[in-house]
Amino acid sequence: MSLVSELTALVPGATVLPEGERAAPYERDESGLGRYPPQAVVLARSVDDVVAVLGGYSTALGEAESVMPDRYQTPWITTGAAATSIFNRGYQWIFGTLSPVDLLGYTTAEFLGTLVDSGRLRKGLKVALALENTDHGVDYGNGIKKWIQEHGGYFTVVFSESFDLGSPDFSGLLQKVKNAHADIFLADAHLQDYITMHRQYVQAGLHHTMISYGARGPETDARKALGDATDYIFAGIWWSKNLPYPQVKKFVNDYKGFTGREPDSWYAATAYEAVRGLAAAIEKGGALKKATIRDELRKLDLRESLLPGQVLRFGKGGQVDTPFVIVQNKPGGRVDLVYPKDATNGEAVVPPAAQK
Repeated sequence: MSLVSELTALVPGATVLPEGERAAPYERDESGLGRYPPQAVVLARSVDDVVAVLGGYSTALGEAESVMPDRYQTPWITTGAAATSIFNRGYQWIFGTLSPVDLLGYTTAEFLGTLVDSGRLRKGLKVALALENTDHGVDYGNGIKKWIQEHGGYFTVVFSESFDLGSPDFSGLLQKVKNAHADIFLADAHLQDYITMHRQYVQAGLHHTMISYGARGPETDARKALGDATDYIFAGIWWSKNLPYPQVKKFVNDYKGFTGREPDSWYAATAYEAVRGLAAAIEKGGALKKATIRDELRKLDLRESLLPGQVLRFGKGGQVDTPFVIVQNKPGGRVDLVYPKDATNGEAVVPPAAQK
């Protein structure tokens, strides 16, 4: 079995891209909220001579694909999977343009800590965690708990429970969250679970001072589905179109010209940077030789990156370690970048109702 046949069996939407051929623009399936078809792009001289693979969307798909690169000794870059379990197995041919999910959890708690330091939240608030039953959820929870352990007195975790990915009913979990009497509710959820859970959260009459669904919150689909109920939800994300970098402004304009709309998530930017990184490695190596490309990716130091920190560099295990940014939904459909301070275009707000 070849890499292409194995990959296309796993990812029916995989595209084999011969040298010099341009991939068709990706069209999102609008028929289902948050449901994105699996995607992968293969750079190949022929079906039997693969040079590199850009992996598909999601942690689950990334984990399944990640065993193939070392087997076929072919560079693989995932643009949509971030669980540390993918990158701590000693694989030599894998790379990723999303920072680790435990850093997302850590940054989430760190952001809340700044609200305490500025007097907008008081010390000692109680936190409830709802974590998807995946490596993604484990990493997120561990990141939050690590920050809290390192900063005694700021927050206390009073509830933590996992849930199944794609569950249609969160009423039992949300009742437990309600009974925990926490001040802050932090969930790790993919888009469809965020929409489903928050709809049921609102229906159950729950209320917390601050709410986050991990990396989810500002998506257009969610705000259309839930309306004002998404106001003041904050999210830690890998990239924002509001980053104050000239290259980001240019990218957003170019992307809109190419697709007819602005990017509404980080995936466009992390995929673009993966292609830039792969192209730079091929150019620096001077040949379409797989081992040479892998070695050049390991040494990559690509400046003027779209990603936070403006440098694309693959760290230990092949995963980037770029900072996260925190965005917060505001009334009127606005989304502000509120953390870190050197990248903000708006102030973090504790919801008015929570201040009463």
